[in-house]
Parts: sequence; structure tokens; C-alpha cells
Amino acid sequence: MTEILQEVLQQLQDVLVDILAFSPRLIIGGLVGLFSFFLARYLRRLTNRLIDQINAPVSVDRLIVNAVYITAILVGIIVTLAVLGVDVSTLVAGVGLSGLVIGFALRDIIENLVAGLLMLLERPFAVGDRIEVEDHHGFVVDVTLRHTVIRTYDNTQILIPNATVYTNVVKNHTHYPIRRRDVSFNIAYDQDLARAVSTMLEALRGVEGVAQFPAPTFAFDDMGETSILGRFYYYFNIEEYDWFEIQSRVVQAMQEAARSENIMIPGPNQIEVTL
Repeated sequence: MTEILQEVLQQLQDVLVDILAFSPRLIIGGLVGLFSFFLARYLRRLTNRLIDQINAPVSVDRLIVNAVYITAILVGIIVTLAVLGVDVSTLVAGVGLSGLVIGFALRDIIENLVAGLLMLLERPFAVGDRIEVEDHHGFVVDVTLRHTVIRTYDNTQILIPNATVYTNVVKNHTHYPIRRRDVSFNIAYDQDLARAVSTMLEALRGVEGVAQFPAPTFAFDDMGETSILGRFYYYFNIEEYDWFEIQSRVVQAMQEAARSENIMIPGPNQIEVTL
């Protein structure tokens, strides 16, 4: 009985010694874990303030903030376990392998997500802008985590993957408020060119919405078989006037001016947008 009691006491003594020996590391590990927790909370608040400054959508805001917070917590856990003496190399390798497999499986989704975040940060366009991506034209309705949503001129919704938008040429036709359009006209050889051009330019300047500066201009393009080919250029404010409405006004005004001054304009004549 005495031998058993001595053995138990010896084991308790060994445990106590181990606890005392491990106490400094346990205390340091606890302090590191506590510090990591408060650091993660601070990073979350800091990220939240930074995100608020770029006016990102709420879904993107929450995603970034939570990603930073979870990453900080995971790093804190790994560091704490390392301080406590746990071999974290196997754990990190397992997490890395799992992340690689998941990342490969969700590659398209991740690409679109990252592209969407980069576009929100760089702001190549805003909601309401008229853009052109590849063969798609329309007005930006929204930028989600995966898609850029545009509304075409015929009121059709198109979802373009963010990765496609980010890696292709994007034309933003409404980035600058003043835009230029042109009207091509053929003026017969037997007409007084100077009078015809002056008449058309005067008609252009009188159209509501046509900017006086830069002023409307004219340039000859080429010499055809029966007429001289030229273009009239004019500018307008896209924030105040509709593209198609001002086009109709310009064509009507120029045709009326040509008719009233008996200016012969052989066909074909075309209306074009200078992009």
C-alpha cells in the first residue's frame, strides 16, 4: 500500500513539475492569443473605415471586412499554437493543400470576385455610365461580386463576368460630359461649297444643345464621282441632352437649311457617332 501511495505521489510530483515547466510557455501563448484577438478586432475596424471611404456595396464591404478578420484570427491561432510548442507545419501544409484544391475548383468564381473588387477600387466606370465591352453596349446597372450588369439600348439586361470586363478594353462613353458626334454630307460639285458649308454650320450652331465651344466644324473627306464628301462635327453635353434626340434635331435643322437655300445634297448621307 505504501509503495502504491509513493508511486501516485511521484506521478503527481512529475505532473506538477511539468505544469510548472510549461507555465511560462502557457502564459506567453495566452498573451499572444489575447493580443492576436484584439489585433484582429482592430484590423476589422480599420478595414471597415477604409472600405467606407470607397463607398463599396454592402455585400462587398462585409466580404472584405470578414475576410480580413478571419485571416487575422487564423494567423493568430497558428502563432499561438507554435508558441505553445505545437508542430503547426503539418497543419499549415494541410490547410495549404486544401486551399489549393478548393481554389482550383472555384477558379472562375475567384477570378470574377477579385476582378470585381479591383474594379470597385479602381472605378473605371460608375453606375449609370454608358460603356462598351467587346460587342456589348449599354448602361451600367450594377457591379456584383461576380458580374457587371448592363442594360442595353433595347432594354435588355446583360450579365458580363467581372473577369471579362477587367481583362478587356472598356470604352466609357460617358466619362467626359462633352462628347462629339458627326454628320456626313455629300455636296454636289455644281454647288457653292463655301456657301453650303457656311449655311450648314450656321444651322448647326442654332440647334438647341449643340455646344458653342468647341464650335461646330467641317472637314472634307474625299471627292466622289458626283459630289464632295465631308463631315460636320458638333459637340454636346451628354449630362443635359439625349444622344438620339440631339441627333434628330441636328439632321432636321441641316435638311431644312439645305432646302431653304436650295443646296443640293446627293445621297447617301449618314449619321455616325464618333467614339
